[in-house]
Amino acid sequence: MKSIKIFLYLLIPISVFAKSYFYPEIKTRIIFHPDGSANVIQQRTYYFDGAFSWAYIDLKKHGAQNIVFNQLSEIENDQKIILTPAINDNQKSLGIKWNYSAHNELKTFLLDYTIIGAVKRNIDVAEFYWKVIEDEHEKIIDNEIELILPMPSPNLFKVYVHCRAKPGELIFNEKSDAVTIKQHNIPKDAFVEVRMLTSPAIFSELTTIPEHRYQKILAEEKRNFIISSLKKFVLIPIAALLIVILPLIIYLRYYFKYGREAKLTDIGQYQHDAPRKVLPIMVPAILYQKPDKSTINTITFNGMIATLLDLCTKGIISIQEIKVDGKKQYQFLLEKPGRIETLEPINKKIIDFLFSEVGESSVILTETALKEYANKHNDRFQDFLQSIYQQTKEWWEATLATPLIDPMSSHAYQKFSLLTLAMIIAGGILLTIGLSTILGSAAFIIVILFCLIFYIVFVLAGRSILRWSDIACQEQQRWLNFRRFLTDFSAIKRAPITLLPIWEHYFVYAVVLGVAQKFLRNIINLATEQNTSIVLPTWYSSATISAQSLASFAEGISHFESFVKNFNSMLDSFSSSAATGGGFSSGGGGGGGGGSSGAG
Repeated sequence: MKSIKIFLYLLIPISVFAKSYFYPEIKTRIIFHPDGSANVIQQRTYYFDGAFSWAYIDLKKHGAQNIVFNQLSEIENDQKIILTPAINDNQKSLGIKWNYSAHNELKTFLLDYTIIGAVKRNIDVAEFYWKVIEDEHEKIIDNEIELILPMPSPNLFKVYVHCRAKPGELIFNEKSDAVTIKQHNIPKDAFVEVRMLTSPAIFSELTTIPEHRYQKILAEEKRNFIISSLKKFVLIPIAALLIVILPLIIYLRYYFKYGREAKLTDIGQYQHDAPRKVLPIMVPAILYQKPDKSTINTITFNGMIATLLDLCTKGIISIQEIKVDGKKQYQFLLEKPGRIETLEPINKKIIDFLFSEVGESSVILTETALKEYANKHNDRFQDFLQSIYQQTKEWWEATLATPLIDPMSSHAYQKFSLLTLAMIIAGGILLTIGLSTILGSAAFIIVILFCLIFYIVFVLAGRSILRWSDIACQEQQRWLNFRRFLTDFSAIKRAPITLLPIWEHYFVYAVVLGVAQKFLRNIINLATEQNTSIVLPTWYSSATISAQSLASFAEGISHFESFVKNFNSMLDSFSSSAATGGGFSSGGGGGGGGGSSGAG
């Protein structure tokens, strides 16, 4: 059976990058004598991950008259090998340090020492109050403590165990002269303190302290039990209520009261033309209610490309398809730089940035230059995109004469975020106190991560409380209907306008709406169905197809599709995207003993 347990311990995953150790098992036998002394025989099994050569244990003498070292041995193949440790004995503690050789293996050591004055004898009770497992130590998988009295104590035999771990088992024998304590998974640095109460008569050689302490001790243990129970069964549920339940209830209340969009009537399914004549760069801000930074960068860049195409249709810019190292690339040429001053301020800002700052010259912008600039000056590029987006958002709010986001929903979201933060902080404090009775010092880190995850989840989910103002909601829906029209071939066929002669105008909006390729497929299908030939525009030239072959729309459109795909791939590159009796409690700390242990 023991070999099976050892095999299972070896299966426990341990880091291979740093040496460490833990205790698969510690078994302690404490034999009490009529004079109040206690002989402690402790078998410690270590699992060493890595190379180790020494270990120590420091036993505090607080609460006792003295601690006397008896013997230290190593258990190997059921044989005891006596060791000669270095002893550091002083008034406050007994230090024991020994050497050995271990590498990725189990080792078992047997420590034998005597606690002088371990038991205190009062008029009505004899008390042993001691930290059997020290204050500082590594994790213990199985812990077993056996207390053996010098004679039976049937009229009074109670044991209380204090430890920040799950309650274990207390097994009293029939003669009432021994008890076994069994525990599992003792956290690192969680002491195990034992408080044993017996009849004072069994320690006949011990001087009696003229004081009645029995009722006082029971009151202390009752208080420990109540506090421990409150931490486990009251604080943890309250913490869960504060961290999870209440924020969820508040979120649902705020969402249904403030977050649902206005119900629009008489909007229809399709919008056959742009809802209003606006610059292409303005469109993204009305499409996305609450985009994150990465999305803002992508949609704004998309709008800048649409701006270039729009200026192409006006003869200010042209596009050339070129070959660089045998691969297709594109460059924009500023054909009429003199007309820049006549452009709208935001378009002028975009052109100045792309050609004067990014481009290879004041009149040439290449795909290569654009990529290189974005790689070398990523922060500057993103700051520019963010500033353009903010400018377009402010333009919509001025044009529509209303904030894009409903002010009441904004206020509700801010209130929800603050309430959630306050509740999660309060819940985190309570949860740390509650879990510390089980997990020890590790509870703090676990709670921090737990609370952080839930706060992020609620803050992100809470953004759905934000809603469009009624006017902005109506405007956005019209643009969405326009986008739906551009992607629905049957709607294009039934449109009251003829798209083929003016397809370039619609193509600019298709680019900024993110449906360029679907729109182009619809145009080619429409041209084929109507047996109409369409050539590429004059502002687009190809290095791979002759001008004459551009008469075939089906052939020319493939270059536009390639062009859109190429820039779509560029967009991705810019995204950063718990008579006999007893029990267990977590209080205590008032007993004697304690100390620390280690290995290296």
